[in-house]
Amino acid sequence: MTLKPIGGKPITQNSLNSSTCAKQARPPIIVSDVLDTLVVDPFFNGMAAHFGFENFSDFVSAKTPDVWVNFELGHISEAQLAEQFFKDRRPVNLPSFKNFLRQSYRMVPGTDLLLNTLRKAHIEVHLCSNYPIWDDLIEETVQLHARYGARWTFVSGKEGVRKPDATAYQRVAAKAGVDLSSCVLLDDREKNCEGALEAGYLAAIHFRDAKQAVDDLAEVLADRGVTLDISTRLMP
Repeated sequence: MTLKPIGGKPITQNSLNSSTCAKQARPPIIVSDVLDTLVVDPFFNGMAAHFGFENFSDFVSAKTPDVWVNFELGHISEAQLAEQFFKDRRPVNLPSFKNFLRQSYRMVPGTDLLLNTLRKAHIEVHLCSNYPIWDDLIEETVQLHARYGARWTFVSGKEGVRKPDATAYQRVAAKAGVDLSSCVLLDDREKNCEGALEAGYLAAIHFRDAKQAVDDLAEVLADRGVTLDISTRLMP
């Protein structure tokens, strides 16, 4: 499958699906990543300091490889995460760690306006996150569902599979009750965008910042007869 850039922007779209989009009455759904797309990822923003490291590289060197990925896949429990988190098996205070996460989650600048705009346009937003069973901590803090109507459709820690595995994209579409060709991915990881297109998604937008995401979403949705009422000048 050929990935086609649109207007030189970090967006790719399946040309076959695009050519038939005008025939479909229902607007596409937005399948959005969460961490570092809608919400700032604490792993890269303060986690090293929380555990007493002066720099991020020392923190990564001390951490057990793949322990977080295994937690994201549901292969280990949170108790096992605490036991295995560091190579030297230093203790991890789970309540303190969770409190750090709660205090660290915050919206990526401009994405609150983006989500509100999609909601006003009656565009469904389904969250698809490579994250452990702690998605409730994110919801408690930034309220992606309660405040913006985004649906927690796929969390890898509960599904046992991560993006860019095709199964992840297929399950989102199935749970949302739409065809793969009616899904548009928004994700900060290019490999996840490529995986979505290979799975059959209409389009995949490589998220860089909220202004760029709005422009690219507006372009894709315009092909489906949907106009986003938003001005990127209002975005930070």
